[in-house]
Amino acid sequence: MTANDQLVEAAKAGNIGQIKQALASGADDYESALAWAAYSGQMDAVKLLVEKGARDFDSAMRSAAEKGHINIVRLMLDRNARDYNGVLRAASFGGFIDIVKLALAKGADDYNRAMEEAAGIGNIAIVRLMIDKGAKDFNRAMEAASHGGHMEIINLMIEKGAKDFDMAMEAAAGGGKMDIVKFMMDKGAKNYNGSMCRAAEDGQTDMVKFMISKGANNFARVLSCAAEGGQAEIAKMMIEKGAVEFNDALRSAAGKGHIVIVKLMLEKGANDFNSALVAAATGGFADIVSLMLDKGATTGNKALAWAASEGHTEAIQAIIEKGKCNIDEVIESAEKQGRKKIAKVLREAKAKNTK
Repeated sequence: MTANDQLVEAAKAGNIGQIKQALASGADDYESALAWAAYSGQMDAVKLLVEKGARDFDSAMRSAAEKGHINIVRLMLDRNARDYNGVLRAASFGGFIDIVKLALAKGADDYNRAMEEAAGIGNIAIVRLMIDKGAKDFNRAMEAASHGGHMEIINLMIEKGAKDFDMAMEAAAGGGKMDIVKFMMDKGAKNYNGSMCRAAEDGQTDMVKFMISKGANNFARVLSCAAEGGQAEIAKMMIEKGAVEFNDALRSAAGKGHIVIVKLMLEKGANDFNSALVAAATGGFADIVSLMLDKGATTGNKALAWAASEGHTEAIQAIIEKGKCNIDEVIESAEKQGRKKIAKVLREAKAKNTK
């Protein structure tokens, strides 16, 4: 565990002694540690990290708001944190109406997003408060409530004029809420393929079968949805139904790190190794990166640049170790484009690899 990892873990636990020890060992990721301390409600740790130089007060304030730590929210406000809308959304997601009201008093006005967040967790008090403030995106709120299975809020949104029943049905399908799916069908929803895709991505096997019984038949699209969600059994079901777009599914699975499905698609004949390599490198999945390079992927430079842009050191190392890139060429290109972060990360990787 690195010193920064130790710092973050100590901040989560509020262990002041271990925080000081990690700092003495060279830890300098104050901002991540501050955010985690705030999220965990560790006031003493928050104060110490601020004293040591942490300055991302907005992120810390949002983290505290999501978990209802109003005293830390107030401390960050005293430190001139100003992301009032971020706090409004986070507190609505967490269901903390006292922090919601505090954010509103400070000038927060993202009422629609706050209503959506509150609808998703079934907090009708915050939903009504946002409506009183002027929120009008009732369709998005109905969609969120449908995924969570909150019928009272769904009815309220319909009363207010929501009518996108297809999107609501898709959300309910993803959440496995059969009663709401059928309710939306009674309202006229017919997007069975979209609902099947959402259900497949979220692993709702029974819902997938139900949508098939209703006539859903876009098995190719649903194969990719299942691959992206890491749902191997549903992916196999789609293949049995006749889906053959294995390269699309390979890219989807690679980009999300689902190596079991990656291997399944390879067994079925997927061969777009280059796209899968770039997707895996961008996501930071070193095992899939190595696998695609072993399979013959040739876009090492592009994959290296993407991995560097996201700071995925293990993926970078995998590409370099396989010798399937020209690191100097990628560094030069990044510098010419003014992408200093990428160039810096790659220079550090090159130095480490040549020791």
